[in-house]
Amino acid sequence: MLEQKLVRATTAKNLFLAKMSHEIRTPISAVAGYVDLIHNSDPSQHQKYLRNISTSVEHLLNLVNDILDISSIEENKINLAHKKFNILEILNSVISTLKFKSNINKIKVVTKIQANQSKYFVGDETRIKQIILNLVSNAVKFSNGKPIEVRISIGKSKYNEKKKISIMVKDQGCGVNTSNREKIYQAFSQLGSSESYFEGTGLGLAIVKELSQLMNGSVKIFSKEGHGTLVATAIHLEESDRINHQAPKFTVYDSSESKLLKNKTICIAEDQTFNREILKLMAQNEGAKVIAYEDGDDLIKAVKSNHLPAKIDCFFLDIHMPIMSGIETLSVLREFKEYEKTPAYFITADAVQDNLERYRSNAYNLSGIYLKPLKRQELIHCVNNSIELTLNDSSS
Repeated sequence: MLEQKLVRATTAKNLFLAKMSHEIRTPISAVAGYVDLIHNSDPSQHQKYLRNISTSVEHLLNLVNDILDISSIEENKINLAHKKFNILEILNSVISTLKFKSNINKIKVVTKIQANQSKYFVGDETRIKQIILNLVSNAVKFSNGKPIEVRISIGKSKYNEKKKISIMVKDQGCGVNTSNREKIYQAFSQLGSSESYFEGTGLGLAIVKELSQLMNGSVKIFSKEGHGTLVATAIHLEESDRINHQAPKFTVYDSSESKLLKNKTICIAEDQTFNREILKLMAQNEGAKVIAYEDGDDLIKAVKSNHLPAKIDCFFLDIHMPIMSGIETLSVLREFKEYEKTPAYFITADAVQDNLERYRSNAYNLSGIYLKPLKRQELIHCVNNSIELTLNDSSS
């Protein structure tokens, strides 16, 4: 019996390594290939290659996020947020995210929501978006170019003061036979032979199932081989008052015509050369003056020697630096009157939720935490201090 368990464990480990090797090397190979083409091809094609590089990088980030999510779920370390949101805005966001991919595959995404249904609820907006995104992404992958239907309905809940939100996604793809349905929920599981390989980790529905259960819900699959699949999930949430509890809007800046950080001065402490240069150039492209240091220790030395301007609009501090960490750097900065209230953000590649919470709790008047890579829109928002930010794991 023990020997059989060891054999199964070894087989599972080997399958996992093979799967991850494929999923990691595929986008990395694409990035390396397109970089080579950019160096050795007609400049007129460069924009197309850059878009493909961006898609590959997004795929790689999603892979890492999925692995971290399933790990946190299995260790019961997922804490759901309790904030007000609009379910229609989440759906529209998901459809917009997948629009480019859907157009490529000639897939029509149809949404059916009754006009008289409630739209405002209290819950974890990010996780609900993740549920819908995973379901629709899965349908896109297996649809074979045929239409996809997405339906959201609101009904009575068996839980007091809550509503039942039913989310249904239907595709007309290859379908699944009865014996394989339960395998769909298993992490890192994918059906089909190696010749009919589909991209992805096999974590999508496993994450959907676990997140739905955290919201007192469930997931059901109705499918027939060769006739498509319908995946239905139900979650239970409190209804929110539309008028009194509208969420703040996230302003979208268009930097095509103006410099959005003109007359702003930002200070960066980042030990990784490429990350420091990218952040510096993005800010300079938007008109900002940038002062950058290789370590928090260098930044503090500049402060103590009066080489740093008294007027800084925003600090960006890498958490993990060789000599002085971002947390230590910020604690020292707050001792100087001119910087005690200056907006300051941590940037990090550490996406473990427990660590992010620990960094935030140890911080001194921290404005927010962002996961690398920091996007241009996020940079602009931070410097212009246009919205309240506390902890952002975008991924999105």
